[in-house]
Amino acid sequence: MKNRTVLALIIGIMALVGLGVFFSRVAGPSNGSTQKPVLAATFTPLTLITREIAGDDFDIINILPPGASPHTFEPTPDLVIKLQKAKTLFMIGHGIDDWATVLANNIPDVRLVTVDKGIALKSPKDVTTFGTDDDEHASGSLDPHYWLVPANGILMAENIASDLEALAPEKKAGIEQRLRLFTDKMTTLDSRITQLFTDKTNRKILTHHNAWRYFADAYGLEIVATIEPSPGQTLTATEMAGLQDIVKKDKIRTLFIEPELSQMSVASLSKDLNLEIKTLDPEGGLGAKDYADMLWRNAQTIAQSL
Repeated sequence: MKNRTVLALIIGIMALVGLGVFFSRVAGPSNGSTQKPVLAATFTPLTLITREIAGDDFDIINILPPGASPHTFEPTPDLVIKLQKAKTLFMIGHGIDDWATVLANNIPDVRLVTVDKGIALKSPKDVTTFGTDDDEHASGSLDPHYWLVPANGILMAENIASDLEALAPEKKAGIEQRLRLFTDKMTTLDSRITQLFTDKTNRKILTHHNAWRYFADAYGLEIVATIEPSPGQTLTATEMAGLQDIVKKDKIRTLFIEPELSQMSVASLSKDLNLEIKTLDPEGGLGAKDYADMLWRNAQTIAQSL
């Protein structure tokens, strides 16, 4: 998504203020009744964590619908209007949802919070990549996929809790209680995932998207390569030969793809290399009931394929 496209859309919506239409749609009740503070989060994994920490004390807007790609997102006019009520907008940052900055600049009194404080961010470019990596965040210096391990989920939740306590100090006791419950759940989940991999002798994996560095490092896996061809393009003969060598040498049996890449698009490749295709869900678009469920499903898919 081009930032200028988003900006042009927002400017057009904000122009409605002069006509009185904008305020008529976003104005709160005039009878003095209290409303819950409104929060927004850029996409599903972050929204799932926010819901667990905020509980029923806040209303939460999930900006991207489940399954939508943060790389191609464009806001609708209704969404931009709805976001005018938000007091905090939580984002991942580092290239994956930087369009949130453009939105926040046009929301009065909103706080834009990147939830990465305390997280040891990693380089995104440390594995062999076959094809043209055209991700919007690929040229960045830090890998934004830090939400894919429970330990970082705890730190994200702590950052969210800190902001919510500043926003609504009277809700502090409930926020801290929910944070403790979330932390305990993540600690247990981390132990369960660790157990999944204890008896795995071959810990090498092949992915279509370079999103799993944090997960691999946390659980002793090695990403031997990623496959990221441009849309409609196939690997060159040289790339195919190099990939074949890796698959044979490292005894790779599975190619892990993500929901936005159909199995048909890599069917020929997987057949040529005798690879099974399995789908991982880093963005929570396949019906995970909560953040822990999303992480557990991904961990099981990887472990069962080794």
